Amino acid sequence: MTTVQLPAGDTVWAPLQRLSGLRAWLGRTSTLLGDPSVPLVLTLVLVMLATSQRWYVAVPTVVLGTVGVVAPGLRSSARFWFALAAVLGAAAWADRWQIDNHQFLIAYWCLAVGVAAQGPDPERVRRISARLLVGFVFLLATTWKLLAPDFVDGSFMRYTLLTDSRFSEVATLVGGIDSQDLAANQDALRVLDDPGAAPAAVPLRSTGRLDGVAMALTWWTLAIEGAVAVLFLAPWRRIGRHRDVALIAFVLTTYAVAPVVGFGWILVCLGLAQREPARRFLPLAYVGTFLAVQLFTAPWTSLAGVAA
Repeated sequence: MTTVQLPAGDTVWAPLQRLSGLRAWLGRTSTLLGDPSVPLVLTLVLVMLATSQRWYVAVPTVVLGTVGVVAPGLRSSARFWFALAAVLGAAAWADRWQIDNHQFLIAYWCLAVGVAAQGPDPERVRRISARLLVGFVFLLATTWKLLAPDFVDGSFMRYTLLTDSRFSEVATLVGGIDSQDLAANQDALRVLDDPGAAPAAVPLRSTGRLDGVAMALTWWTLAIEGAVAVLFLAPWRRIGRHRDVALIAFVLTTYAVAPVVGFGWILVCLGLAQREPARRFLPLAYVGTFLAVQLFTAPWTSLAGVAA
């Protein structure tokens, strides 16, 4: 057999070398991000940037979060996490009628980390706690949606696309509705805020294409949320090994449409904490998803219009 050696500078060999070098770099980076402390650091970043901005919440959370980031030993302290959970839990309870529901999930996770820190194997307890938190959150979310007729028939999603400013880009680009019609819908809804006005139906401007988009989003939401619930709660390893892909798919598809940074970030923190250590590139995928959630908040449609 004749062996043919390609020189290092060969035009065929050079791209293969670069590809191999990129793969090695990705492997090293993912290994670094796979450190058990990374989900805790990202949780502290989340707490400092995506929780309540009321001073009595922001001051203690920023102080505790900063100290936790710069003092690694403190991140293994149960008292530290209990203090953080107490602040977040008290704030969530005080504003329980108007606060975003993921603020409760953040407090639960900090409490779980504190409980785990008291045991002999904190990483294992955090892994189990994170998996169960994700599983039951999605199980309850899916159950609520299935029991709500206005969600299953698509009317909830249609109403949201027509009235919620966070969905305006999807409504205009994908749903084909004019931005002026969206503004008219919001003006029409303001009539309902007038306590002196007589109760009356408010017509909303829409398009047939938007109605189809609403139904597609409705069934995709039910499918992906139900899949995440099953994959995270199923006791069979063969099924559970697909849970990370499902969770990342949910975060990327959901928060690209409705960028809610806090919810996206806490799901990434939980996903990263519960992952199986043997899955080599998952930490890199989760951290990339963490960054993508923030990128989704940029007004890409407006920027593209300015650039054009």
